[in-house]
Amino acid sequence: MENKRIFRYALIGLSILLGIVVRTGYLDSVEVPGVAALQQAALNANIMWFFLAFNHLGDSIVWIGLALLLLAYDFRRPRKALKFALFIVLMAVIVIVFRLLFPRSRPFDKFPSQVQPLAFEGLPSYPSGHVAPAAGGFYLLGKHSGRMTKHSRKVNAVFGVVVIVLGLSRIVTGAHYFTDIVGAALFSYPIAAIIDDMKFFERFKERA
Repeated sequence: MENKRIFRYALIGLSILLGIVVRTGYLDSVEVPGVAALQQAALNANIMWFFLAFNHLGDSIVWIGLALLLLAYDFRRPRKALKFALFIVLMAVIVIVFRLLFPRSRPFDKFPSQVQPLAFEGLPSYPSGHVAPAAGGFYLLGKHSGRMTKHSRKVNAVFGVVVIVLGLSRIVTGAHYFTDIVGAALFSYPIAAIIDDMKFFERFKERA
């Protein structure tokens, strides 16, 4: 248990360290050729519509709505729903704090000649506000009765693929660099796991 705790906090620390690095701007010019190449490949293959649609999976309204639905469904045994709601709130706060501490221009803003603004956003780029709730949120949704079962492992594998595609969609549409996606995932999963293990929630009933 102690090793898990150390590992989780180490991942959060890495996300902060990555934020300090991207704040320097050095990685922007290193990453933008890959961003531009992926975007052009999607345009050439005529599949940009898919990535634009998939982007919406990470919209804040989707995750807020999901939290409210889960609370309504589990109002008699709200342990899982309350964990999920707390996680969504924390993700929103952390993303805002990180963007204030590590402001980074979007790829389409800094390199307009190379990257098209196909999913325009005016906020700083690091970290991805779409991947942050998805990476850990799907982990919490995939858990069953607070434990990792054989079924939940399979579900989490599917959710993992969904998160990867979501992250890819944010890059392809020009909204993010690769490190924006990695940074969000680095703190999202461990925070979800920390919340899941909090003793505070043991006072609430859990759906069987």
